[in-house]
Amino acid sequence: MKKSLYELLEVGDNAAAQTIDAAYERIRERFAALEETDPTASESFKLVTIAYEVVSDPVARDMYDRRIARQKALEIQVVAPPSDAAQNAPKNEPVSAGPKTEPRNRGSSATLASPALWVGAVAFLMVFAAVILLLR
Repeated sequence: MKKSLYELLEVGDNAAAQTIDAAYERIRERFAALEETDPTASESFKLVTIAYEVVSDPVARDMYDRRIARQKALEIQVVAPPSDAAQNAPKNEPVSAGPKTEPRNRGSSATLASPALWVGAVAFLMVFAAVILLLR
């Protein structure tokens, strides 16, 4: 299950800057204690650090929030009104919604749930935000 940047920081999506800073410090202290016993803790903490850098920057956070809103809008299932076939079909038989189409293969095995793709997307947003800040 993929987590949002807010879930990585253990804050709500409407958290104030002070709350985000406090959460990052709390998580940083927790990971500092874990690094001595768990060698994978530093890799996990890198994701938290990326999340903090994006969410603590107002421009990058706004871009991230808009991207998440677009993704959620695309996930909404549109329900079609009942057709004549549905009204005339026997009660115990399912009604076909039309011909089924196979999903298009885009030639890549990467999905949005892929951790590498997620980290790459966040890194792109950070670089994009840095460029915008430099151009101000």
